[in-house]
Amino acid sequence: MAADGPALIGVLGPIAVGACPVGAESPDRLVAVPGLRARRLLVSLALADGRVISADRLIDHVWAADPPRSPHSALHTQVSRLRKLLPEGVLEGTENGYRLRNSRTDLDVVDTLLAEGGRDAHDRARQWWRGVPGDDLGDGSPVTATLSARIRRTQDALDGAQLTAALAEGDFATARSIAEQRCARDPFDEPAHTALMRALAGEGRAADALVVFDRLRRRLSTELGTDPGGRGVVVVVMPTTVAP
Repeated sequence: MAADGPALIGVLGPIAVGACPVGAESPDRLVAVPGLRARRLLVSLALADGRVISADRLIDHVWAADPPRSPHSALHTQVSRLRKLLPEGVLEGTENGYRLRNSRTDLDVVDTLLAEGGRDAHDRARQWWRGVPGDDLGDGSPVTATLSARIRRTQDALDGAQLTAALAEGDFATARSIAEQRCARDPFDEPAHTALMRALAGEGRAADALVVFDRLRRRLSTELGTDPGGRGVVVVVMPTTVAP
């Protein structure tokens, strides 16, 4: 990459890089990174938030349980290849390892939009998802699990912000869609099921809301030996279904 300046690293889909100033980021400016090892190396460095990562740790992240015969030489080769894809000076070698300077990820962009707040910012944050994150990192590398956990936190925060706003604005169709996705990801997520019941009740589907509650109650009782708050379903359903 010939351009100088801040590097933007995309992890919310195929691993990609671009060069653009803060405030002018766009998913369209990202270019896919070729090579499994280069992608793992880039993600490992990107998730360190500018901290130095030791060569040994990077080797573990890049090759996992199948290191090469000369791991440090092989790492140096991968670093050299990755440098060609990044703006000048972004990938820095130190006495103890490597780090990224003057860079940010699309997760950082989404976090900024979340802090900004508002429906428009939330919609723009959602547009940064370009596919299934981690699909091109393969299996076995610790970096894949680390990335998944990091993305999950941001995804949950964005879902929660959009869900709260949609319910407050009476946009029950949007709220239901988001709540259904959260329930599918975690069948034991009581707040997500409560939000789904609110959305269904808001759409005039009180009976469906009760079905959601009963399904959650049975699942919690059978698999965890607990019960959801029994009064919660009444509080959720009744105010939105009784005519004023």
